Amino acid sequence: SRLRELGLQPLESHANFVYVPMQKAKETYERLLRLGLVVRPFDEAIRITVHTPQANGRLLDALEQANG
Repeated sequence: SRLRELGLQPLESHANFVYVPMQKAKETYERLLRLGLVVRPFDEAIRITVHTPQANGRLLDALEQANG
C-alpha cells in the first residue's frame, strides 16, 4: 500500500517480490544501489524482493525521497 501512496502501481504478486513499473527505472535502480539498496532493474520497472519490515521500510523511505 505504501508503494501506491508514493504514486507507484505495483503489479499484484503471489511471490516474495513485487514488480513495480516506473519511468526512469534504471536511474532509480542506480540511486538505490548507491544507498546500498538492491533491487532488480528492468527497462521500465524495478523488482523489489520482500525482506524484513525494517529493510522494507528503508527501501520505501529511499523511494519516497527519490520521488519527492
